[in-house]
Amino acid sequence: MNKPDYEKNYTASDDANGGPKVGTAGTAESIRGAEMTRTLAAFADDPNPDGSLDAIVDHNGEQLEVNISLQQVQQLIAKFQAQIFEMGTQCPYLAVNRIGVAGKDATGELMVSTIQTGPVVLAMSNADLRHMKKQIDNVLAIRGGSPVQN
Repeated sequence: MNKPDYEKNYTASDDANGGPKVGTAGTAESIRGAEMTRTLAAFADDPNPDGSLDAIVDHNGEQLEVNISLQQVQQLIAKFQAQIFEMGTQCPYLAVNRIGVAGKDATGELMVSTIQTGPVVLAMSNADLRHMKKQIDNVLAIRGGSPVQN
């Protein structure tokens, strides 16, 4: 294996040059490597203008700067969210700050914006949308509020 250049910012395409496949959706073997240790040491507080995120990886006692593309950040978040739900641990709480409709034609979807994620579109079938409405009415009843606003 080629020794990585520790002064270089690695991206997913750099693994052929001996650099770690950090931020890729590779297999556990391609990410962990039997003879190496890699640990995420830190990441930037704010994303770059292109949406990517800079991070520091401890790699065999050295620190590497890596840049994780926006697409890879989104994939990473999705994998962690899926794992959180599979583990049955406490679900994350999102603070909703806006609700609306995305699209005005027959394919309109529910848009929810949270402080943590920004706007997201909840794409679902009509049956799921009706079920969601019933669950919202149930939550309002539990809270002591009326499910129908007068």
